[in-house]
Amino acid sequence: MRQFVNPKTFGRPTIGLALFGCKNRPFYQLCVFPDRALGRRYEGTLIEQIGSFDPLPNQQNEKLVALNIGRIKYWIGERNAHISVPVLELLGLSGLFPIHPKTYIRARTFIMIQLLIRLLILLFFSTVSSNDQCYNDLTILYEERNLTIEDKTRYYIEKDTLRCYKKHEGLKSEQSDDPSACPSTLATINVSPKRIIPEDRLQLPWMTANITVDVMEEFQWVVLQFECLQASDIEDGYCHKKSSLVHYDGKTIQPCRFLNLNGSKPIFPLLFSYNCFRIFGFSQYRVNVTFYPQNCRTTVLFTLPSIGDIYPEIMQFYHNQNITYDQQAEWSPLLIVDSTPVDGVWFRFATPQNYTWREMRISIAERSDDDKILGIVKEFVVPNPATGIKWESAPKGSYSAIAYIQRHDCLLICNNAPNCRVCSHTPINFTLDENKGSVSWKTLRAVRDAGIYVILILLGIVVSVGVGGFAVLNYIRRRNIKNPLSYELTERPKVLMIFADDCQEHTDVVLQLAASLEKLANGRVLVDQEELLVSGEKPSRWLLSSLSSSSKVLIVVSPSVPFLLENENLTPSKSLIQRRPFPDLFPTAIDMITSEISMKSNRDRFAIVRLPYSPITPPHLALLGLRGFEVPTDMMSLTSFLHGVQATCVSHPHEEEERQRMQEVIAKFLAMSSMKPDWLDERLIDKKSDMTSIEIEDIPYQRETSNHSLKNSDEGLGLMEPAESDEEFDDHNHHQTARMQLIEPSDSDTE
Repeated sequence: MRQFVNPKTFGRPTIGLALFGCKNRPFYQLCVFPDRALGRRYEGTLIEQIGSFDPLPNQQNEKLVALNIGRIKYWIGERNAHISVPVLELLGLSGLFPIHPKTYIRARTFIMIQLLIRLLILLFFSTVSSNDQCYNDLTILYEERNLTIEDKTRYYIEKDTLRCYKKHEGLKSEQSDDPSACPSTLATINVSPKRIIPEDRLQLPWMTANITVDVMEEFQWVVLQFECLQASDIEDGYCHKKSSLVHYDGKTIQPCRFLNLNGSKPIFPLLFSYNCFRIFGFSQYRVNVTFYPQNCRTTVLFTLPSIGDIYPEIMQFYHNQNITYDQQAEWSPLLIVDSTPVDGVWFRFATPQNYTWREMRISIAERSDDDKILGIVKEFVVPNPATGIKWESAPKGSYSAIAYIQRHDCLLICNNAPNCRVCSHTPINFTLDENKGSVSWKTLRAVRDAGIYVILILLGIVVSVGVGGFAVLNYIRRRNIKNPLSYELTERPKVLMIFADDCQEHTDVVLQLAASLEKLANGRVLVDQEELLVSGEKPSRWLLSSLSSSSKVLIVVSPSVPFLLENENLTPSKSLIQRRPFPDLFPTAIDMITSEISMKSNRDRFAIVRLPYSPITPPHLALLGLRGFEVPTDMMSLTSFLHGVQATCVSHPHEEEERQRMQEVIAKFLAMSSMKPDWLDERLIDKKSDMTSIEIEDIPYQRETSNHSLKNSDEGLGLMEPAESDEEFDDHNHHQTARMQLIEPSDSDTE
């Protein structure tokens, strides 16, 4: 247990760092000591612990400090404690004290050390770059047998990149079009690696690219351009040291060399090569060779693995020991992609000398836009001594080609298999902007690639033909449809109008509707208000005969309809006070219509007519599924319905006149309804509870009925023709204006 001492027995207290922790893991405690002379490692000499400090950075590169600010202020202010320099630096960084001068000195020293390290690195890379003469100069090799002594003095090599660039731009300006792809019969480009081992061994080995151009036809000028596309090694100056390259007119000029034969006539084929461009492992380069006056260009891509994979014996310089590599060492080649031919893509490779191999495998994988491998699309096996193979019928897209030598102790793709080792391989990425293959294959490929568009076009044609055919059929159908206004009135539709006698204003509206329909539809409208008062026919017989003989039946919905059809056990709970010399036939007519629809499903004859003051259609009628019309809005549609024709846009010379008359009588009803809101309550009465209800059976009937069938229907409905005494009673009812109810038939009549 830590023992504290009495500070009164010592002199001025001191705040300092006490070293704790263990070996290779220091840790400091910020403590108060009784005297500066006492050892800080002995726990028994500590007065109080007021903080801690961890000098080793954590995972976030932070050095943690904990301070008890209150106790520090106490010991400094109250006890006048002495503070050591390391504690002063910590308190200055925490903001409790000003920053200590030693903190500034240490920061400045650290910055100077960093600048010195950067300067040494820059000098080292500058020395390495200066040894690469390919940044400024190139050499040319040629076949002695193809150039005579006179020709050697006539050809000209431009070794300056800027002058080569200007000359190339001048040649391009003389041409009307951009350079096209050179035919395979003009020239072939090949690239091979060349190792450079310094004699003094003060530098590590490096590699250069030996670019060989084999020309089979005559030319006058040739321009070679070398460009770095991507590089993972920061020492690659072509990609990462743009400042060391030539700049002109705001552009970075890639290394360029120009060859002019100056009118010499060498014997072709002619072979020349450039072997001084420095290359690095896992970097991807592009070589453009342009020929004039052919005005064509050949482009190849190439890459190589690390210097140890292509030349395993060089690794002894990196390991600083003598290592002997035999011809069975694992290696991978330099890979070249030539996409200039129009009928395919050439894959060539360069192998180290004196290394034996049996076959070279090249796998081609499709690559997505975000550089993800989608799958292997093609694999080639190239036997020794061949140095290349052609991929014919290559579709356009982005690809990755991988060249490797299959060995028994490694695989190209391990898929997380245990104890699996990936073979040494050379990958390269390339993109084909167009299909490479024969004319017939390109045609089939274009049709296949455009398959979705062809399907869409055919679908559009089918839809267009379908829409056009539908329009033609619709036009023919419309032309053949009879227009109600042009319909030859050889027969007049007979229409029965069923309505409830709500009040005189409502009856006037129904009568005006009947008159308008007779004028617009040229039909005969049957209304009980007119037929029974004039003909004197019995109501039940008239209703049955009219319902059977009418071609159309219109049901008018009025304010009293919901009360008349409201039923419990199929018995209406309310009825209208009889205002006319005959009873209201609306409930009976609705029961007959319901029976006919339920037996024959003949809904085309019936329709519901709604007025502006009509309530919601009662469920008893809504369940029938009849067609509805709003009057006076749908007057012409109702006219077309009465004639049994379909017409969506019709007109009549007297349409506006009849609509105006309908609006006038409707306005009178609305005025009466507003002046007397309780008019309907006065017209409705409750059914007498002791009144014997008449059960109505469903009786089938036909349009043309005989007297015998009418008599049977009357008997089935309980509406027999009354006797002579009953006729006298009915004659008396014609002149009676008081309220009347239907009288049950006598026993003799029932029998």
